Amino acid sequence: FTPGAVTPQDAARLRSLAAYPAEMAEAIAALRAGSVRGYAPSATGEAQVSPFSAFYDIFLPLGIKRELREKARLTLSYDASLSSSTQATGLNIWYYNSSTGRFELEDDSREIDTVNHTVSALVDHFSTFVVLASTPVYTSTTPFSGADIEVFNFPNPFNLETKTRSLNLNAGGGSFTTGAVQVTTRGTIIRVGVPRALAGNGRIRIYTLAGELVRQYDCGWLDGSAGVSGSGTYYYFEWDGRNSSGRDAASDVYFGEIKIGGSSKFWKMAVVKDARYR
Repeated sequence: FTPGAVTPQDAARLRSLAAYPAEMAEAIAALRAGSVRGYAPSATGEAQVSPFSAFYDIFLPLGIKRELREKARLTLSYDASLSSSTQATGLNIWYYNSSTGRFELEDDSREIDTVNHTVSALVDHFSTFVVLASTPVYTSTTPFSGADIEVFNFPNPFNLETKTRSLNLNAGGGSFTTGAVQVTTRGTIIRVGVPRALAGNGRIRIYTLAGELVRQYDCGWLDGSAGVSGSGTYYYFEWDGRNSSGRDAASDVYFGEIKIGGSSKFWKMAVVKDARYR
């Protein structure tokens, strides 16, 4: 359902999950609980994840597989009243993964149409879909005191094997170590320190040494003042080591660029397909 699009009587009925088919009810419950890959409340009692669209599902006859032989483009409408034109560029399609019990990102060849208010992406399966904003892996309450954008990735160099580590949010070097936040990635984590005075739509671009664009992420609205009072904010994002076509990046050195509003910062990282670089 879309908030504000139903009568008060319908809204009361729809708040009950019994009003939905079992699969969709499970997905709605997961979203209400904040079960979204990469979402972690930065403080106890923080608001839950809010959808920017209705929930969509395709119901198939019993015995029909939900996987597709070839990818198809899925286009969903989003509620423009819930997102400014600037923030709309950070919207994505997410699907409910019943195996993990959380929503996962669908960003293969993602396209945003801010005129017709739609988001589209290539999918290879049917599921329960919804439009959400891009989310960082984590937003840290650890204060950032820098006057300029700070960005680096870890591990660096890194391989393309799945690894789970505890993230020490207080580590100056941003290394994996003991800590309360578990991060799983097949690539690397990008830590961005946003000064308190800076806010704007965030975008990460990854380039080869020759300047060719490898991957691009819209990071949603990043606000340095969202953290601890009087200081900036740390945001953490993931690069899974794939290019925009979904293929693994070659072993090489790459440049990353983070742009927030009119400010930007470059950094260097390396993909090394060696088990030692985990």
